[in-house]
Amino acid sequence: MLEKPSGIPRQSGCYLFRNERGVVIYVGKARSLAQRLSSYFQRSDALTHKTQALMAEATSVEWIVTPSELDALILENELIKQDQPRYNMRLKTTRASPTLRSTCAPTFRRPTSRAVVT
Repeated sequence: MLEKPSGIPRQSGCYLFRNERGVVIYVGKARSLAQRLSSYFQRSDALTHKTQALMAEATSVEWIVTPSELDALILENELIKQDQPRYNMRLKTTRASPTLRSTCAPTFRRPTSRAVVT
């Protein structure tokens, strides 16, 4: 399991988790890198299943400090589109994902009539 690195800055920026082959598996952004990254290095039962799987696969983490949180957001978007990390579901492509809507309503609307009084 990946150990918590020391010297994580408190500034805003992006962080990248890599697997043993050096492939980026997750990109994130933070207002405070130190605070955000510390949330990954807690007891595994306190993490979601997705985060547990990410941390089990990750062998290194690196970060890029940015001047502002907005710059971090823009950089995160660019890095996700460039690296296509497997644990980032959103922002992978610019195309919208297709959705399916299911309702309990009848398949067609029944016509209704009303009396018109003149």
